[in-house]
Amino acid sequence: MTGKTQSKGGFTLIEMMIVVAIIGVIAAIALPTYQNHVEQTRRKTAQGDLIKLAQWLERHYSENFTYLNGSGNAPGLPFDHSPENHQPGEAFYDIGFDGDISQSSFTLHAEPKNAQSGDGCGTLTLDNQGNRGSDGSDCW
Repeated sequence: MTGKTQSKGGFTLIEMMIVVAIIGVIAAIALPTYQNHVEQTRRKTAQGDLIKLAQWLERHYSENFTYLNGSGNAPGLPFDHSPENHQPGEAFYDIGFDGDISQSSFTLHAEPKNAQSGDGCGTLTLDNQGNRGSDGSDCW
């Protein structure tokens, strides 16, 4: 065994540092993309909730010929946010009426809050004529 060296398996410190650097770069690129996807998913859920509520109000109107309840006030909404729109104890949107509701018109809004408050689309709206609005562009 003279003159022969045995090589031992393993990684050098430089190889490990290169792998850690590569993982860091990948994470720096992937994390914002993931966060954007989560934000879009929450927004789509709120949009779906607004559409469901508008349909509920239209059914109420077709039965009563008014969007108001029997005492002339805004009806109580069947839900203010759906189970898919929040984690336990944290809702991402406040959903309700935007301004006054009348016998023949309404406007619903979904205002972002908590983890969704940084959404560039801001408050989403939907009225009785199907007009959709938001603070940003290309949000619906």
